[in-house]
Amino acid sequence: MIRSILYATDLGIYAPVVMQHALGLARSFKADLYVLHVVEPMGLFAESVLQSYLDEQALNELQRQGMTTMLSNIEQRVLDSLRDELPDDAAHSRQPWPAQWGE
Repeated sequence: MIRSILYATDLGIYAPVVMQHALGLARSFKADLYVLHVVEPMGLFAESVLQSYLDEQALNELQRQGMTTMLSNIEQRVLDSLRDELPDDAAHSRQPWPAQWGE
């Protein structure tokens, strides 16, 4: 029996369609759906350029702010693509989305 489904995405142009399919499979199996998006760390060249212009504290703050903004944007894209499928309270949840939501 399938209890969990992991959907790994690049958040590309077809991601919303594939995510709908993953949600449909999760519903069919009454499984939890986990969405994963991996982001590469900043390249060595970009980091070395920034280090030559910023002190360590400023660089750390820039990285922290960038990570926060990026994670927020990713979360919003995922939620936007599922907005019609999820109940209102799920849009604010950081918990795994049970497949039975939206039925």
